[in-house]
Amino acid sequence: IVGLQACTSDISVLIDLETIVLPEVISILNQAYKLDHDWLLVSSSRYVSDFPFHLDADGKHWQADDGAMIRNIEV
Repeated sequence: IVGLQACTSDISVLIDLETIVLPEVISILNQAYKLDHDWLLVSSSRYVSDFPFHLDADGKHWQADDGAMIRNIEV
């Protein structure tokens, strides 16, 4: 955290050491940086035991535990 406070960038990213960051993440951060308002991007592994979402039978869309489809928003 101290290292983050010393950075001059407007973007700070905290990543678990066991997380694989795909190249698309950098593109998403660059696009989010250009937005003219504050934002918070949160990501969690789908293998977390209390993660309240799951993939549908096809493995293509996220659903809430109650079966409601989760809307994807592209930045």
